[in-house]
Amino acid sequence: MRFLPPSGFALSTPFGQFGDICRMVKIEHSVFALPYAWAGAFLAAGGLPSGRALIFLTIAMIAARSFAMAFNRLADLPFDRDNPRTCDRPLVTGVISAKQTWAFCALMALIFIACCAALNTVCLWLSVPALLFAAAYSLLKRFTPFCHFWLGATLGLAPLVVKGIFEIIQEINKQGVTVLLIEQNANMALKIADLGYVLETGRITLTGSGRDLLKNEDVKKAYLGT
Repeated sequence: MRFLPPSGFALSTPFGQFGDICRMVKIEHSVFALPYAWAGAFLAAGGLPSGRALIFLTIAMIAARSFAMAFNRLADLPFDRDNPRTCDRPLVTGVISAKQTWAFCALMALIFIACCAALNTVCLWLSVPALLFAAAYSLLKRFTPFCHFWLGATLGLAPLVVKGIFEIIQEINKQGVTVLLIEQNANMALKIADLGYVLETGRITLTGSGRDLLKNEDVKKAYLGT
């Protein structure tokens, strides 16, 4: 799914065309991840957080992810040029320059830190370490196959929050609300799903009840590590 045209978007910025920037940081992934950030805010607040907190949290989340994605593009640039899957990325084709991307990273980092400061002092203290933690993934994958454990820790530093999110989703569903859940944790998602779809390179390759997909040997091998 694309929220913006892949290129040629009319709005120009000092960092490149707006549409190209959104492609570079995969803004649609940030949109899909927002419900997890909001659910975490509900858990932390023990109920409904203030509108002010949700606004700053939303901006901070998008800024942090945009920073990490742009930095990852810079770190991967020498390799993306030779990879057929990534050779058409904006930084590779030159529609966005490395200088513009570094400036974009700096702006996103400043926005993230400012939003953290607006939330509370503890968030401000942790803002720079959080950015460094997120950026380290782009370098770790050069040296260790365990880099995705680091990425997983970046995306979910508190596993109990993830469990709480799934509990919230189940409660919402019990109230008669249909929930569309897009999740890479196949085991947890299929356990609570009435109907599941398996996507590969944008195509639906399997469909069935959550219980049936959990028992499917292909799903087990590809997604459940069994």
